[in-house]
Amino acid sequence: VVNAGFNWFEYGYPDRWNDAAVKQLAAGGVRPFAYINAGELNTGFGSSTGYNGANLGWNPDFPNSYNVDMTNPSWQTWLVNRAETAYQQGARGIKWDVAEPRIAPGKTRQDVNNAFANVMQTIRARHPDMRFVVNQGFSIANARPDLVSGIQHESLLSLIAGGHPSWPNEQLAKLKALHDSTGMPVFLAEYGDPW
Repeated sequence: VVNAGFNWFEYGYPDRWNDAAVKQLAAGGVRPFAYINAGELNTGFGSSTGYNGANLGWNPDFPNSYNVDMTNPSWQTWLVNRAETAYQQGARGIKWDVAEPRIAPGKTRQDVNNAFANVMQTIRARHPDMRFVVNQGFSIANARPDLVSGIQHESLLSLIAGGHPSWPNEQLAKLKALHDSTGMPVFLAEYGDPW
């Protein structure tokens, strides 16, 4: 990764890499980004998250994960603590997955954006050098471009090439509009056959 000339690199879950490897990225001029799921809780974490809010629905693609209430203070505390763990490991960025969290009953998208912004502001107050990339987080990226350093989207070019252009082209247009209005970098993650 260092020799390939990358500037930013998402290395995955904060507790899956050793600290020396993450620090080696930084020493080589690469900003390490940890992966944190902003909107879903994987049951593999058990009760360690301390989340005491509602289950807002299971993810059919990842059956061990369910959607959480971003406005719940216990979830915000978990996200801040997870980011702190990543920072201590050497991460200087967070890639927030599921960055368009579900809206809990009685809440609004604005409530969710405010809660998400609160998490990022708390982290940034502790560590001004932290940067944030959101995966498909159009709401928070448009509402708070001062906190979001980049936006990612997945498989759009693959879907277009596969003959499914309507939705991906709409998403690409939204990415372009966000980039044009804010200058925010756009990252496209494409997945190929590993064989």
